[in-house]
Amino acid sequence: DALEALPAKTKASLYSLAEGEENALCRYIAGRFTAYAEKPAAIFPAQSPPLYANAEERQVDDTYQLDNATVASYFAPGGAFEQRIAGFENRPQQLQMATEIAAAFNDRAFLLAEAGTGTGKSLAYLLPAALFSLESKQQVAVSTHTINLQEQLLQKDIPMLEQILARRIQASVLKGRSNYLSLYHSHCRQREARFLPFLMRLTVWLAQTVHGDGGELHLNNADKWRWQALCAAKENCLAPNCRFCSGHC
Repeated sequence: DALEALPAKTKASLYSLAEGEENALCRYIAGRFTAYAEKPAAIFPAQSPPLYANAEERQVDDTYQLDNATVASYFAPGGAFEQRIAGFENRPQQLQMATEIAAAFNDRAFLLAEAGTGTGKSLAYLLPAALFSLESKQQVAVSTHTINLQEQLLQKDIPMLEQILARRIQASVLKGRSNYLSLYHSHCRQREARFLPFLMRLTVWLAQTVHGDGGELHLNNADKWRWQALCAAKENCLAPNCRFCSGHC
């Protein structure tokens, strides 16, 4: 049932990979999709346009200044955090850090802050960062030291801020190039038997993925070396001479 529900281009791609191979999986796929034998197919079907391709162009305000009093009011006794988050604890250090970060945004300056455990660092930098981005339309990057903190920001802290601000905060994860597939290398290795089952898996995944993050595949150790050979890491990339460079790279 899952196979039959796949897009036609994916079925044609699977057939072209399986045709003529002797292992059981390939024989099954080729027999199931014989109707696609005469249909030309790219090994990997073209994907949908980028996620934000139709988004309105941002009108960036380079002169925007955060209001320190507004930032401070969220953390102050009786403020929005205390009212809306059960068990929220007012911490002077968190308030000081948030206002210092707001001032750094306003001055377009660097700030080095040392804050111990329990300060509430994440909200102290996320609130001014979110307010600055929402109002100025400028993008803000947060680079975390650990994946666990990255997940905490996305799954806990940012959704909490959205409730506090009653506004949508658009946040996305950016990963290194080795986390994404090279369509060129995947296509060129189509007839290598050692890659065929893995390529079939990628073909089905590409018809479903939105972000193209290879982490969605939950690769085991046996498949990780195949991914490294097919990923878009800098040492693998042929741009600007890759035919996929101007398409859905």
